[in-house]
Amino acid sequence: MKSLPMSLLVPAFTRVPLPTATPDVFKKMDMVSQKITPYMNGVFTIREIANRVKIDAEIVERCVRQLIYCGTIILLPQFLYSNCYYTTEKFKIFIKAFITQKECCEFVKRKSCLPGPEARDILRLYGGLRPGWKLSNWHSRFNPRRQNVDERKLIQFGIYYGFVRKQEIYPVTLKPEETK
Repeated sequence: MKSLPMSLLVPAFTRVPLPTATPDVFKKMDMVSQKITPYMNGVFTIREIANRVKIDAEIVERCVRQLIYCGTIILLPQFLYSNCYYTTEKFKIFIKAFITQKECCEFVKRKSCLPGPEARDILRLYGGLRPGWKLSNWHSRFNPRRQNVDERKLIQFGIYYGFVRKQEIYPVTLKPEETK
């Protein structure tokens, strides 16, 4: 089974986001890291970051590998409405983790001027994720923006904490005698 090319994955910070760090942190980084870290927002793929900073994608990939090795970032699958996402067994832990739920409510808020979602809204949205059901279908049924929820951040938060997973769908070729 072949995995996705690294350039289609999305880097996300595992520690305090570096764009909010002090300027001294940036001075200690190499030049490529200094240029790419401001674009690591959990949304842009490695290829998109390379295009934005006008650096060869292979160089950006090497830099990202080094940041992964240092434990600063992880790679997430690219967010697409055509993807299928579902909750894992770890979702049971999230249901009981009230502090993590509060963090999630703050993280997924779309507009800071509006009231954020409540934990029960977040649990209902995550509970609506089903294997084989495209996110576009989920979005039209649950309408997360009605609760001031950014669905991209919602999925990112769940994947980061391990209670949401992207369903990998690969084509399977049947032998001619199996198709009859």
